Amino acid sequence: MEKTVGFGIPDYHIEWYRRPSTLENQAASSLKDYILSNGNSWLDEDCHFLIGHMGYVDQELMELTSYTLYRLSDLAGITDP
Repeated sequence: MEKTVGFGIPDYHIEWYRRPSTLENQAASSLKDYILSNGNSWLDEDCHFLIGHMGYVDQELMELTSYTLYRLSDLAGITDP
């Protein structure tokens, strides 16, 4: 049986997130760069599911989660014209 995680998708991972989730690795991760470097390969597929943690970060969120700079990078990646 396949292990499923978020949204029932089999074992997905976010390819542009660098690990471990240090602030330095998060700052170096870029959804925009990932899309620009892999965008054409998506055209070969019938469906592509883009998963991220898009959002703004405030002090409360900084204290609650390690996924902070990833959110800003993901937001920039989906809102950049």
